[in-house]
Amino acid sequence: MLPTLVPIGALLAGIALLLLGSGLLNTVVSLRGSLEGFSDTTLGLIGSTYFLGFFLGTFVAPKLIRRMGHIRAFAFFGATVAACILLHAIVVHPWFWMGLRVLTGMSLVGFYAVIESWLNDQTAPERRGQVFAAYMIVNLAALAGAQQLLRLDTPANFTLFAVAAMFVCLSLLPVTMTRFPQPQIATRVRLRLRMTWRAAPAAYVGALSSGLSMGAFWSLTPVYGERVGLDEAGIGLLMTAAIVGGALLQWPMGRFSDAGDRRLALSVAAFGAALAAVAVALFGHLEHVPLAGVFLFGGMA
Repeated sequence: MLPTLVPIGALLAGIALLLLGSGLLNTVVSLRGSLEGFSDTTLGLIGSTYFLGFFLGTFVAPKLIRRMGHIRAFAFFGATVAACILLHAIVVHPWFWMGLRVLTGMSLVGFYAVIESWLNDQTAPERRGQVFAAYMIVNLAALAGAQQLLRLDTPANFTLFAVAAMFVCLSLLPVTMTRFPQPQIATRVRLRLRMTWRAAPAAYVGALSSGLSMGAFWSLTPVYGERVGLDEAGIGLLMTAAIVGGALLQWPMGRFSDAGDRRLALSVAAFGAALAAVAVALFGHLEHVPLAGVFLFGGMA
């Protein structure tokens, strides 16, 4: 396994550093917005514009990658995200933040497109599953580690924004210096949402519903932690529990899905996530219930 991962170490290091920065930012934005007195509706809209950026990025990022090449596109997206992070601390206004979140979401889609297409292009088919499993482990570990950076300072100060921007800048170093060959630019394929709907309407609706629920979860859970009296370390632990749940329950849920009807596996996962959410809503005032609930929600959802 090690000989397979060593050549792509620069790409994995780049995405790990990126997610340390962007994962920290996602939590800090919610907490800082709450401290500034933004309403729950406004905080929800700020979270939604981030995912709107993801959607728009699926149209914009491929064109930029095709024009610049993978390495220069990665640097371009990194500079955009770093600038957006710092602007959050300089100009504190909900509408301005919404614009920044759109740009951040678009740039992060570009990051993922660069790294994942690069890995897919340069990995032999018989090794692809192992490589992408390692890639997901790096993703989850970096996101979990990012939540622990909340211990460094309060979101009311500039420090956490600066740390997040620093990690995004550092993510450019291993990727821009790698000698790993860049992928060949593929022929342009147009994204057709109508064709996707016609081919798999149930999957289309399911993906849309899942995105709505997960967007709300990642945007507002830090605010929930603050409202129930958790400090920065406690909020970081709460978010980490969701990520660790997602990592640890992937294997048993995958085995369950492979062993039988995938529709049953999806139903169990959806029911488990809904049950965990209801438990936190009703019994979140009890000790350990929020942590256990978000752990199960992260694993199921």
